[in-house]
Amino acid sequence: MLKFKSFDILLYVTNAYTLKWEIEDIPPGYTESVNIFRSESSDGPWEPIAEGISGKEYYHDWTARMRNPDITIYYKLTGKVTNGVDTQDIRNSDVEYFRYEPDASAQEMIRRNNLVLQFYSGFKCQVLIKKTWGPMCVDCYDEVLSSNTSSSCETCYNTKFAGGFYDPILTYIAFTETGKERRDLQIVTTAPDMRQFWTTNVPELKKGDVFIDNKNVRWKIEEIKMDTTRLGTIVRQLFTAVKVGPDDVLSKLDVRNIWKFTPKRDYHIWKEVNL
Repeated sequence: MLKFKSFDILLYVTNAYTLKWEIEDIPPGYTESVNIFRSESSDGPWEPIAEGISGKEYYHDWTARMRNPDITIYYKLTGKVTNGVDTQDIRNSDVEYFRYEPDASAQEMIRRNNLVLQFYSGFKCQVLIKKTWGPMCVDCYDEVLSSNTSSSCETCYNTKFAGGFYDPILTYIAFTETGKERRDLQIVTTAPDMRQFWTTNVPELKKGDVFIDNKNVRWKIEEIKMDTTRLGTIVRQLFTAVKVGPDDVLSKLDVRNIWKFTPKRDYHIWKEVNL
């Protein structure tokens, strides 16, 4: 029977609990459907707060009664997978709850970083988190070799998992200026266009994730240079990313462009549209 490999309750933002899960051994060609239940007792009764979640690994519970110190909020997951003909149940998750309060200074550092990104140095972009679990790609994954057999698969985008990436997440990212020594080195090398960036604590990034900037340029994260933390809480992420070329399969990701180049007096600006 299928089961939830992991299930955690996190606090990425101050006014919502974030539920994160992972499902083990989903068969190729199947799609998962996850239901979330909440209670103020570990034994129930359980209130359904979300149903039929698919293609995601996060859920933000914005309606939890977080400010009441006398209440502990518990969560559990149920679910199933289906290919349209056959349906298999997922074993119910263990009951989980948020186990520790983050450091107040860390929360303040995150808040200030967010203000700097939003109003001063950052630009709004879309982040696509690379899948690390789910049904394997039916077009290029070889079970014998345990790897994908194509470098240009438009079903999994070379991740070996169907769909390749989760839905885009809107956030702010800023450039980080490199030192003189690195700029001089870039002049004499033929390396691809790589730059350093930084962002806030969420979403938690890893190698292989992709973000799309305000000019619709796609960048693939190559290395997490440093996670600035305080007492275990991430407050800032510094990373390097390489620009995705026009021949790369990632350039074919179907992501809606939310910006347009708009004239304003005698110059042009990038403006968000259809948000």
